[in-house]
Amino acid sequence: MTKKMKKVCILFGMCLAVAVAQFPNGRSLHLPIPQACAQRVIHERTPDGKGYFFSWRDPQTRGVEKDWLDGRNFCRERCMDLISLETTAENEWIKQRLSTKM
Repeated sequence: MTKKMKKVCILFGMCLAVAVAQFPNGRSLHLPIPQACAQRVIHERTPDGKGYFFSWRDPQTRGVEKDWLDGRNFCRERCMDLISLETTAENEWIKQRLSTKM
């Protein structure tokens, strides 16, 4: 085995170990469910067209606590994802909705 091949194998092993360690107890990311995607609820849209689902506005999710993976899977099944705030304006927009629970 060449030196380069050993490095590739070690790198692959490290990546595999990290991937397995992310989701203990056999948990994993869910795939989108086409029917859930077609029926997903979007509570508000920003001027640039991003759609948002607010868990406190939905009777099925109001008051329900989930960890990061469960929350992400809820979103992924509906062709959405948990938010990553990308701009100051988006951050302020979200803060306003959180403070007023609109």
